[in-house]
Amino acid sequence: MTPRLLAAGLATVLATGFAAVGLVPTAATAGTLHSSFAAQRTTGSTHARATRARNALDDAKALFARHRAGVAHPVQGRDATMVLRDLARRAEDLPTVTLRRQARAVLARPTDGTGPSDDGISAPDYGTETTYRHCGAHVCVHWVESGEHRTDPTDADGNGYPDQVDRTLSVMENVYVVEVTGMGYRAPLSDAAAAENGGSDQLDVYLADIGPQWLYGYCTSDDPDLGSVPSTYAYCVLDNDYSPDQFGTRHTPEQNLKVTAAHEFFHAVQYAYSWNRADWLMEGTAAWMEDEVYDDVNDNRQYLVESPLTYPNVPLTSFDYGAWIFWRFLSEWSRPGPADDATVVRGVWNRAATVSSMGALRETLASRGFSVAAAFRAFGTWTRSPRHFFSEGGAYPAASTGKAFVLSAAHPGTGAWAPRLDHMSHAFIRFQPGTSLRGDWRLQVRVNMADTARGSVVGVVVIRPDGSVHVHPFRLDRHGNATHRYPFRRATVGHLDLDLGNAGTSSRDNGEAATFSARAVR
Repeated sequence: MTPRLLAAGLATVLATGFAAVGLVPTAATAGTLHSSFAAQRTTGSTHARATRARNALDDAKALFARHRAGVAHPVQGRDATMVLRDLARRAEDLPTVTLRRQARAVLARPTDGTGPSDDGISAPDYGTETTYRHCGAHVCVHWVESGEHRTDPTDADGNGYPDQVDRTLSVMENVYVVEVTGMGYRAPLSDAAAAENGGSDQLDVYLADIGPQWLYGYCTSDDPDLGSVPSTYAYCVLDNDYSPDQFGTRHTPEQNLKVTAAHEFFHAVQYAYSWNRADWLMEGTAAWMEDEVYDDVNDNRQYLVESPLTYPNVPLTSFDYGAWIFWRFLSEWSRPGPADDATVVRGVWNRAATVSSMGALRETLASRGFSVAAAFRAFGTWTRSPRHFFSEGGAYPAASTGKAFVLSAAHPGTGAWAPRLDHMSHAFIRFQPGTSLRGDWRLQVRVNMADTARGSVVGVVVIRPDGSVHVHPFRLDRHGNATHRYPFRRATVGHLDLDLGNAGTSSRDNGEAATFSARAVR
């Protein structure tokens, strides 16, 4: 898992006649979405594949190259698990023996004796230190008591194992029971046939001092056949103490261990379905799982600074950690009532074993009588007023408004505006009745969007002066056009929010114009 101290990595850009928000492509965020490995291996030139492999190696080496003690908050990059996954699937495209050896060093388990890469950069390496092991029913924890990655040998309860090892094993076994036994997900696959399997077929967890790199933990695979298999085994590395000196005091060391274990173990679970799904599914559901297992920590709320709540005009599929809010929405919306329905996410993963991330979402919703468009329209409503809909929405920021109008008797209309929407994104417009709009006024809203077959959806939410919310339908014809009127009396309407959404599911649906106009009428 990458740093939990985040800085905004998104920037504002201008769209035609409207302010829109877009992602800044960086080395950390570029290439977030991927097609299948087989498709990548059969397309593009040898040079292009080698370039992608070099970039993947550089990104992976950088995870362990920077000792950042005393450095200010980092800009969030991609999760270490995803970075190492990308290197593992591209390693055979590296053009030289030296580069492939470096890749093996970066991907190696701390116990495998690979040693540092040629340039001195590698993943945690126990070297020649004596390695110890403590196993539970499903998980084995490995550690050393000397050297760079030393785990404190203090054994307060006298059971023969260091306290940090006991804590880690207890937490990991609890996570296994919750996610696999309780929630019904697949168990991580056995690594019994691996050249280095930790001495058993159980999930291996290695303790190492990865705090100086601001890494909390990661799970990856050293399966040499990764490029030719749809699913595989994994091993994990977690920090050896979660010292406040390295990780701060926002959470206790045990809380950091818990949410990291819940997140990273779920990556090992995901590898049992497919290791090659989009980051918005893999990272989004792993961050969602933190809250499912350890609801009282709420560490994943920090990811909302880069999420559809903060940047509704950015495609949902462009986020990684921040996409967790969509899975939280889906688990609450799909079964109205006081308890969320976590099985909807499991349904997506069951299908993701054989179809794409978006295809898995589409099929899961269809099996429950919903469409992606219906879900995405409701998602817009929920994110615009989270405290009224999410069970913990009082702690979430509301999705930002792109444009706001105050209408009056003297200036009752907005004129025509045409924001452009990318796929799986929203634009929110606010209309507020001015002080002169007394009596029986209504707001006439006219919308002209792309055909509904392209994913056009519209929602309307009226927020009353007392803060209560009323959701109104806004039905489009098949060509994406409609005009509707809504109450707009100042005495009963604080403001009205119009949600223009593009529920198209691919980049081919980007840039769709969503023309609207509104006018206060009697």
